[in-house]
Amino acid sequence: MSNIDIENGYSLPIDLKKEVYSFREIKIIYGIYLFLLDHLLIWMPVFLIFFYAQTLWPLIPFAWLISIRSMRGLECLVHEASHYNVLPYKAGNDFVGNFLAAIPVFSTVEHYRNSHSRHHAAFGTDNDPDKPRHEKLNLFELDREHPIRFFVQVINRIPKYVPGWWKAIGTTWRITTISLFWHFVLVIIPVSILYDLQSALQYWGITFFIPFFMFLPVLRLIGEAAEHDYSGKLSVAAGTFSNTGIWHKIVIHPHCDGYHTLHHLYAFIPHYSLPEVDRIIRLKDGENWLRYLRERKSVFEDA
Repeated sequence: MSNIDIENGYSLPIDLKKEVYSFREIKIIYGIYLFLLDHLLIWMPVFLIFFYAQTLWPLIPFAWLISIRSMRGLECLVHEASHYNVLPYKAGNDFVGNFLAAIPVFSTVEHYRNSHSRHHAAFGTDNDPDKPRHEKLNLFELDREHPIRFFVQVINRIPKYVPGWWKAIGTTWRITTISLFWHFVLVIIPVSILYDLQSALQYWGITFFIPFFMFLPVLRLIGEAAEHDYSGKLSVAAGTFSNTGIWHKIVIHPHCDGYHTLHHLYAFIPHYSLPEVDRIIRLKDGENWLRYLRERKSVFEDA
């Protein structure tokens, strides 16, 4: 039978701890593959249309959907790196997390960790940096029963949400300059060598600038709004949502970010192992686990 942890809400039975904790192993090659796959999905679809299949320009919005999902994926991998779940040694973890994920999306692992570690350590208290952002934007009150109203409310919050996001992850002008340099050296220069500078700049603008600054904030806000309930004095499990529907897994919460309750309880477990951990706990301690789990299968569903 499970012990009840007042702060976390749910804790593992003693006889299940060893099995669950064994999933803390980091799969380095697989983890790096996921970083590279996100980059491929960001840059390749528009590249093929822009340079080789211009008759397919009407498909650009579909390419953007793939792109913003993968940009969101990189942000989720920055989150993983902030928990040292990319490489087993800290310096390498932060270097890979910065070079392959954080810097391309205008952040750093270190600055993200500064805020996010306090979110975990002080969840739901006045020291939780995410709590005032949620309350200021009233994210928990989004109307999930009416899809059109939901999206209108999301769009209305974007002007306040975006500055708060950049402040929360610690983006500075120095980081912005480094990020732009990364894009110039690794994207614009190689493409300009293959074609010309004007084409390279146009390609970068269409592939990255437009979806990153115009559409990704909407997807990110929807994702953030689905993660927590700060409306009362709640334990970690009671104040956290898991979002495990098909659209969550594919688009809104890539890299298993939707298993958010498990992540808060066992943040040392890498993202790719969370689905199996969830399966094991449901199988061996499901009655107790489901007493505390707040889970959504649909975006338009209260849990």
